[in-house]
Amino acid sequence: YDICFSILCYPLSWRRCLLDWIFANPVLSGFVSLFNYFSDRLLVEYLAAKVVEIPENPSPKDGIVCLFPTHRVLDFYFESISPHIPSYKGKPESHPRRLQLTLLLELVCHPKQRFIERLILESFSAVKPRHKLELVRLILQHGFSPSEAMDRLISAGVLSGTALADGEAFIELCHNLSSQDPQLISIALSNRFGYEPEQLEPLIEDFQIQLEKSDQDEVINTFCDRVLPEFALPAEDRHSVLFLTMHGSKGLTKKTVVLPGLEQAWLPGQAFGADLEEKKRLFYVAITRATDNLLITYPRTRARRDPLNYPAQGRGRVSQFVLRAGISHSNYTQPTFRRSG
Repeated sequence: YDICFSILCYPLSWRRCLLDWIFANPVLSGFVSLFNYFSDRLLVEYLAAKVVEIPENPSPKDGIVCLFPTHRVLDFYFESISPHIPSYKGKPESHPRRLQLTLLLELVCHPKQRFIERLILESFSAVKPRHKLELVRLILQHGFSPSEAMDRLISAGVLSGTALADGEAFIELCHNLSSQDPQLISIALSNRFGYEPEQLEPLIEDFQIQLEKSDQDEVINTFCDRVLPEFALPAEDRHSVLFLTMHGSKGLTKKTVVLPGLEQAWLPGQAFGADLEEKKRLFYVAITRATDNLLITYPRTRARRDPLNYPAQGRGRVSQFVLRAGISHSNYTQPTFRRSG
């Protein structure tokens, strides 16, 4: 049997929607009527066309990522597609020291950003949960940043001993990183990464210059490679298609994002209550990874030997999150199914 794919496109006011290529492809004669195209064949042709569009010297955001709700679905599509298109699974894991430096540099890029300050606070273990509850209260009542709220707690005499020392160190760190002063930023980083401030200051000055010219993630990665060469990440092949779970895509952005085979059976599946809310968040994370193009597909039916073709509630139906998000079907003509032979 032929397999018809229903194709959905998020109606975003981006440069152009992902389905432009499909509508323009002469193989399809201007219609999204997929005769004799199995799911992997459609995706291979689509992904191949997108890989060709990647520039010769791509930035970190150039490229394509396919996102999946579970590892099982990811593995199935990877096995189907990777023999035909350069592909790889997952992102290389960063060493904790590199992750720490990345976080501190993000505050340099976004001074006084509350969320980043909150993440930095987690490394100050002497600040106990009861102190953090007071911080949250001040932040909600007065709109303070975490470092400003910490200053108020110290002024009120709430902290003492090691908690006081950690609180003061947290305030100084956030102040220095948000100062935009290369000398103060160098002092903040040198205390944690084994450099003298004089060694880091010219690197920080160059970092700030490059931020005005290049992508932030790329500039941060370059700085981390220079300061922590022993924890440099392996080079990413940006002319290959990245396969990730939705959960693993947090913090990632790519020009083109594809969510293949997004059936109700896999997202949200049988989740309810708190699990259902988490699945909703994962879907939101997935669709917001794209900067230019987003394509969602789901199969009306699957081939007999397809390992995902087994009885499961929600099989053959698109995820409810797609419909609730207001994402509508693109126009397509359903083919007449005929038994081959």
